[in-house]
Formats: sequence, structure tokens, C-alpha cells
Amino acid sequence: MCAVMVLVAAAPLAIAQHIVVKGPQGPRASSVTWNYEPQEFGTWYGHIVNNGLRSLVVDVYQNDSGMLTDNMHQRIRFAAYLVYPTGEMTTEGATMSPDHLYTIVVIPNGPRDSSCTVDDVFVPAKPPVAVIDLVSQVSLTVVVDGSGSSDPDGTIMSYDWAFGDGTGATGMGVPGTVSHTYSASNTYDITLTVTDNDGLISDPATLTVTVSKELMYPVALFTPSMAGMVASVDATASYDPDGTSLAYAWNFGDGSPVDTTSGVKATHTYTIAATYPITLTVTDADNLASSVSHDVIAVMNTAPVLGAIGAKTVNELALLTFTATATDADIPAQTLTFSLTGTVPVGASITPAGLFTWTPTEAQGLGDYTFDVVVSDGVVTDSETITVHVNEVNVAPVLGAIGAKTVNELALLTFTATATDADIPAQTLTFSLTGTVPVGASITPAGLFTWTPTEAQGPGDYTFDVVVSDGVVTDSETITVHVNEDNSPTASFTYAVNGQTVTVTSTSTDDHGIVSYVWSWGDGTADDSTSGMLASHTYVKPAAAPSPGAHLIVAGPIALAPGQPFLVKGIARDSVGAIVVGADVTITNMRLGVPIAVGTYVSEFDGYYEYDMGYATSGGVLPGDVMVVNAVKGTMSGSNQATVPNPTGPYIDIGVTLTGGSVPVTVIYDLTLTVKDAIGQTTSVTQKVSITFP
Repeated sequence: MCAVMVLVAAAPLAIAQHIVVKGPQGPRASSVTWNYEPQEFGTWYGHIVNNGLRSLVVDVYQNDSGMLTDNMHQRIRFAAYLVYPTGEMTTEGATMSPDHLYTIVVIPNGPRDSSCTVDDVFVPAKPPVAVIDLVSQVSLTVVVDGSGSSDPDGTIMSYDWAFGDGTGATGMGVPGTVSHTYSASNTYDITLTVTDNDGLISDPATLTVTVSKELMYPVALFTPSMAGMVASVDATASYDPDGTSLAYAWNFGDGSPVDTTSGVKATHTYTIAATYPITLTVTDADNLASSVSHDVIAVMNTAPVLGAIGAKTVNELALLTFTATATDADIPAQTLTFSLTGTVPVGASITPAGLFTWTPTEAQGLGDYTFDVVVSDGVVTDSETITVHVNEVNVAPVLGAIGAKTVNELALLTFTATATDADIPAQTLTFSLTGTVPVGASITPAGLFTWTPTEAQGPGDYTFDVVVSDGVVTDSETITVHVNEDNSPTASFTYAVNGQTVTVTSTSTDDHGIVSYVWSWGDGTADDSTSGMLASHTYVKPAAAPSPGAHLIVAGPIALAPGQPFLVKGIARDSVGAIVVGADVTITNMRLGVPIAVGTYVSEFDGYYEYDMGYATSGGVLPGDVMVVNAVKGTMSGSNQATVPNPTGPYIDIGVTLTGGSVPVTVIYDLTLTVKDAIGQTTSVTQKVSITFP
């Protein structure tokens, strides 16, 4: 069952009646549920008429979007309320708000067929009542109190004030009051509305107040001072409590016109020595005025007399100090103060008591500086023009810090010494080394130090001085250079050949550690700098090479032949330029028409052959002879020739290219390893490796 009703009266109203009967099963099987939707703030009660039930559980839930939230729970034992087996009673209240749906569940317990009725009773909430009390009113400020406000069925949650001038406040202040200051005199309506815990807002309470500004007199204050016949006055301390601006009128008491133009500060010179009352009148913007007076004494003034100072001399960068003195015949004694005028050098100063101090900078010497020393009694002065001569003084240069150094033997140590010199104009600075300077160490006049310690100089520590001079004075630093013992790396490796592939392993050592390995294979290919200690390389059979050509050089006059070592020599190669080992060589002098060397002269392991023509049986060797070389190995053969030139050297070189067959060819390569250690030292080692191509 569900009942919805809009209540317009504050009296409790019965909305609907629900019949609850205990059935044959358990209590929950006999429960009754209905929804209730209030139209205003208030409290729901259930009015129960019991007819035999022993107990009843009443639950009220707020049911928004199907989510049940506990609102009220009550377990009723009717005997405890003296309504068993029959009687009437009312449940506890459940506070409800409009725009919410509530679900009510009742669970009966008692004999079968025992029952009760539950009537919905809704009591609308009562709005709060706002009350304003005026606590105080002073000038433009009012203090009001809203603590007299009340709520008949709950508590007040907030107080909202409007002061009638477009401003407002929330809350009651502490304790229970709110203070407000208006900006102008007028009549204002103060309103207060309060909100209770049900969200109900009271009707506004209104309090009408009339405020007016209370005018206050300004306060006149000033300080006078006298310097002989001159009066100085200062009214800075004067003020108006209302905050308005002031006008100042000075009456100096000697019959002169009142000064209304000078303002807050003024001066006045008297013509006759006497005592005078000075009166200040201040007037505010509301035309309220106040006055105050002080007496001053005007006395005739005598100028002070400055004591003689004279010319001064000082070195640059040195302190010049003296104390100026003066006398004054005035009675009572006046305060004398000293100052400097004219072209005062930068940095020079004098205290009011006469203490002069100046330390000329390097840039201010050599020079003469003329200016005035002045003494004043506040009215008249005396002065003396003095000249200070500043001498030029040579300042020692300052060597920049160098510190200890460390270098390995055989390695270059270099640094540049620096220095500064405050002298103006700038002087030329030169650097040198003194003390026990190690052999080989040097420094240029401009400060560039270089030294490469020899093997014999490490390890060791070397202490000496680095000196800078401006030609007159010097500065220096004693430094120590530590030379580390260091040996170049030892390069070594082993290799193994498998067909045309060589595998290499570095066995190099170094006291700093090897950091790089570069393998050069000797066949014109690029060096290997990435493989490291272990590397491999496959050789490719060389392409055909051009014949090396031929020439004859005879070591002496032809007339002496035979008998001298007139050599014919060369290298046997195949058609692709590979060395041919073991070829049979025949050498023929075509002028004679017969071979002069047959068979015995074979190409060696590197393809090389050589024959001394001076041992020919007859005919010797003459310029223009044509020498023919024939070489044979297996199915391969080849020949070459050359003409004997005029005698200019010791041999004739005739290379031979063999063609017409294929035999294994062996090539000798220079395999080189270059290693570098952690400090940059390098060493290389080369081994020959023989590669045989089919």
C-alpha cells in the first residue's frame, strides 16, 4: 500500500491505514511494506492499534533511486507499552524531507491471525523565527544580535544579515553579535533571515537604524628648532581623527603675517634676538580647528672658524685620515657639522664630527685632488680648499693557484700559469721557474709550462717554484709534480692458419691495461679495430699483376767484364700475380746466342731468383746486350727480356710471368698488431704469415 498527501496545516494528520496480520509462517513472511512521499518538511509517525500481536518491528528507509538508507528503526514489545493484548500507541518519529521517497516496512510477531493497524501520521515542520536586537550604535557603527531567534521544532543552522547598504554577512559573530560600519550618514533597514535544520527559512526580521557621523576635532602637534635667528617647524605629527585633510597656519609671534602657505613644514627668520611664541593652528575638512604653541629663542649668530688643515699626501691603496676642527663664539654653543664640497674624489668622506677618511684606489694614483672641507653651525659656514696628492705605488702581481700535478713518464705535462696585477697602467708580467727545476721542464714568459719526463725521471716527485714578475716585485707558488712509472705496452700475438683464413690471439701486456687492438692484415684491406684481442681474416687470391719490367745495372766499367758481379735477378709470378716457388730458370744472352744459366737457378720460397753474369764462360756483358729469362714449372711457363744499359748500378731486374697451367701459389703477408694502453701509449709487432692459394 502507498499513500501520498500534501499537508497544508501544521497539525498532525492521519494519512492512510495499513492492516498487518501475523500469518501461518514466520514474522518476515507476514511483513507489510509501503512507500511514503512527503510534500514538505516534517515528521512521520505510525499510530498503532494492537489486536493480539506480541511485538512489531518498524523500519523507515529513505529510498532514492532504489538505494535504501536507514532513517528510523524501532522494535516494539507491546507489553512494555501496556498495549498487549490490545491497545493503542504511536511509534518514534522519522524526519522526512520533500522530493524524497521513503519505504516503510513493518514485521509482526505473535499468535497466528493476531493483527494490528498502522496509520500514517505526518506532522509538518514549523519554520524558525528571526529576531533582531540592537546592541549598540556609535557614530556610523551599529552592533546587532540575532541570538534571540528560535526554531520551535529544531535548531537554527545559519543567520543571514543584510545591512541595507548593499552589504551583508552570515553568522552571529562572537559572542552572538554582528558589527557593521556604514560609509555615510543615513537611515538603513537591517534584515535577518534564519534557516533551521529542516532547511526551512524564516520570514525576515527588520530593524531600522539612523546613523550619523560624529565629528572630532583635529590634533595640532609640531616640533620647533632654532639655528641662530632662523626657526624651523615641522607639524608632520598633526592629524585628524576623522581622517580628513588638514590646513596649516603658522604664527611666529613677532607680528609678521600668519603663514598659511608653507604647509606642514615652514621656516622663519627673526630680525631681533628675543623669545617668541610660535602657534600652529590646524583646520580639518569639517572646518574644526585646534591650536598648539611652543616658545623659541632667537639669538644673533656668529660664523664658526675652521681650523687650518693644509695639503695632504698619501700612497694609492693606503688610508689617509685626519680630524677637522672648528670653533664658534656663539653662546649658548651651537652644534657644528662638517662636510665636503667641490670635486670630492670617489671614496673620500668626512663624518659630521670632522673625521676625514679616504683610501685612494689603484686607478686614483698618480694624481692631485682638490676639494673643500666645510664647517657649519646650521646657518653660516667656514671652509678651506685643500689638495691631496696621491702617489703611484707598485703592487705585486698575484699568481693564480696552480696546485700539485701528476704525469706519467714519457707523457707531456702542460698547463698555463695565470696572474693578475692591480697596477694601472697595466704592467707586463713574465713567468719563470726557480728552485730545483727538473731537466726538460720549461715555462714561456707568457706562462705556458711544458715537460715530458724521461724514463729515468719516473717514478719521482719534483718540487720547484713557478714565479710571476712585473719587473719589480714577484709572486710565486711552490708546486710538486709527481711522475708515475710507466712502460709502453708489449705487443705480441699468436696465429693459426686454416686454408686461407688466419686466426689471431693477442698476448700483449701493459701495466695500465690494453684498451685497443688494431689488426693490419697486409693485403690492402681495411684494418680491424673492433674485434679486440681475438680476430680472424680470410685472404683472397691476388688479382693479376702487371709485369714489373726489366732493367740492367752494371757495377763497373764493361772493360773489366767478366769477373764482376753483374747480377740478373727477379721474381716469378703466375698469371694472377701470385708468387711461383721452385720454377726452373734459364738465362740467355742473345748476343752470344747460348744460355749462360740453365735450370740450377730456381725461384725460392718467395719466388726470387738471382744470377751473377760475371761468371759466364765467355763473352762477358756489354751495353745493348739483350738478356732473356725463361721460367718453367709443371705445365706453366713464361719468359721476359731486358736490354743492358750503360753501367750505372749493380744489377738487372727481370720479372717473369708464368702462364698455361695451375699450381698452388703461396703468398707471404705482413700481419701487424698495434696496441694502445690506458694512457695512450702504442706499440706494434709484425709477423709474416704464408697463405697458399689452390
